[in-house]
Amino acid sequence: MKRTLTVVLSLLLCFAMIMVVSCNKGSSSSSGSAASSKAAAKEKVKIQIMVGFGTGTDPSQISVHEQLQNEFNNTIGKEKGIEVEFLTVPYADAATKFTTLVAAGMSPDICGPVGIMGVAQFIDEWLDLTPYLQKDKIDLSVYDDNLIESNRYVVDGQSKLVGLPIGYYPSALFYNEDIYDRAGLEYPPAKWGTPDWTYDKLYEQARIMTIDQWGSTPNDEDFDMDNVVQYGYDGTDWSPWRAWVGKFFDENGKSVALGMTDDYKTATMNSRSGSVLSLSSRE
Repeated sequence: MKRTLTVVLSLLLCFAMIMVVSCNKGSSSSSGSAASSKAAAKEKVKIQIMVGFGTGTDPSQISVHEQLQNEFNNTIGKEKGIEVEFLTVPYADAATKFTTLVAAGMSPDICGPVGIMGVAQFIDEWLDLTPYLQKDKIDLSVYDDNLIESNRYVVDGQSKLVGLPIGYYPSALFYNEDIYDRAGLEYPPAKWGTPDWTYDKLYEQARIMTIDQWGSTPNDEDFDMDNVVQYGYDGTDWSPWRAWVGKFFDENGKSVALGMTDDYKTATMNSRSGSVLSLSSRE
């Protein structure tokens, strides 16, 4: 029978959770003989952690995993009868390896770190962590609420918390004050969460500050996108892409639902057809 998987990225938390479950299994009955109790106590529970869906496959990182594996197995694992094993797979082979393991009924117990693409690709394989976190009274207040929600997916109409964050890639916006001054625009806010600072406003300002060799902007009919001398916005911001792909499915978690939310609009900002340069071009 296929083992249901968890995408849990906080390894220490996973170990604590598994230890509780394993210990409960070993002491669930008081009617067994002393011999059977001793045999159960000696039996080890093996936990396999697959790494390969994201970072973690460099030699320097593998050595850290080996150190963590040895330290855990020789201390807490030895005491609790738990043996941890890291399975490291190159990123290019991770999806194939994972599919093969699942088909063979040898699914790894933990996968991580996994990004939203990996989660979405195997959305039916992940275990909902909610009842286990509640059972062990794990305090989720140590995480930002938004980070927790980013790991919550709707599958078959049911909400599932498929993982916990171990790391995030925040974005930062650098701006040129001289260019803003010449355009007569107000600087972007330095405080996170400012209500009136949106991607729509960034888009509008970027168009004003994008200039072709004749001094026209994308707001002008004669703007020449092939002869731009100053860009109002340059670079790829991963944030809208994550928000967009994170809402890749419909409410049942099955069908592709591109363009159903405003996140799709922000995701197209960096494409040629949706960029600040796309209004028109000089013939």
